[in-house]
Amino acid sequence: MWLMIAGRILGGEGLELLGPSRVPVLLLSETAPSCLKLAAQDFQEDFFEATGQSLKIVNQIPKGNPIILAGVAGQCAFLESLDATHKTGFEKLHGKWETFVIEPLADKNILIVAGSDPRGAMYGLYELSERLLGTDPLKFWTGHVPDRKDGLVWRDGTIKEGPPTFQYRGFFINDEDSLLCWKNVDRNVEPEVYEEILGTICRLKGNMIAPAMYANYMTGETRQLVHDRGLFYTASHLEILLTNPSVGYWDRFTKANYGKALPYSFVRHPEEMEAFWRDSVKRHGDYLNVWPIGLRGFDDRDFSETDEAAPKTVEERAALTGKSIIVQRKVLAEELPQGEKPLTSLTMRGEVYEQYKTGQMNLPEDAMLIWQDSGSDATMPFLP
Repeated sequence: MWLMIAGRILGGEGLELLGPSRVPVLLLSETAPSCLKLAAQDFQEDFFEATGQSLKIVNQIPKGNPIILAGVAGQCAFLESLDATHKTGFEKLHGKWETFVIEPLADKNILIVAGSDPRGAMYGLYELSERLLGTDPLKFWTGHVPDRKDGLVWRDGTIKEGPPTFQYRGFFINDEDSLLCWKNVDRNVEPEVYEEILGTICRLKGNMIAPAMYANYMTGETRQLVHDRGLFYTASHLEILLTNPSVGYWDRFTKANYGKALPYSFVRHPEEMEAFWRDSVKRHGDYLNVWPIGLRGFDDRDFSETDEAAPKTVEERAALTGKSIIVQRKVLAEELPQGEKPLTSLTMRGEVYEQYKTGQMNLPEDAMLIWQDSGSDATMPFLP
């Protein structure tokens, strides 16, 4: 849920952006964040799809053209200049989470999209595409093409949206078999597929992706694209600290580092599992992440089902999970930049809820608790 406030409504004809001999330009600063630049490219494509006209993205103020100006308050020199001369009040956006304002300056032929942060500005541009051009944010799935428009007039006045009620929102790709190996045979979801999925998350004002868990690790070009889109990377409940013990990763790691495959057991091999987690934190530490914590068994089962050495009572298993979380927090503290406060999550999957109720799990106070359905009958038995 988002807070939406409609402010001043333009009277009369509104702000004409496209008409006979009149085509707008999209103005960005050269130092605009990558997620806003990618959103600008998407808007450029949406504009052509809706109007048949080419929209130029420029870094200098043009003469004669209507201007769509997109930027981050406090970081965009164009916005700062307008704020000084027109008292737009964009400084009120400072410090807010993923908030944006769309405001017309009819006397200047400018439509401003100002964000409190990079994702806020990005969301504002996608909102403009939806309102002005008729773009469907789910067009990757629906195939919707908006009706052709020969003219564009902004009549919605000033729009403010944000901050979102839920701070972290995104897609978890599950049961992804149909996405695997359709083009290559290496169990990858191809970058061009993820590019569309990530773009859709941004259009829907999401900020997080949990990628396919039975595919290969998201690395290289695709992992960078998540970063460039300004999105948080997270994972399912079995991928502790963004590792994946399934699909052979644990076996390959232990063979490479210890000469043989080892059981995935925190009872018998705590040091090896710590090394496995540490390797992942080193690989992902430079990006935005939400780190899953806890202890899950091999092949997405309770560890008591897959580890013969696991304790026999739920209280003892909760204590073991608590020990693992202490180790995981230590790894994060040692491997992430000094002073960085990691975002962590715990999913109430399987026996985890029963362990959670014992109070022995050593959870960080700010850990996100994910309450999921039962997996079999779609009920939510663990909700508090």
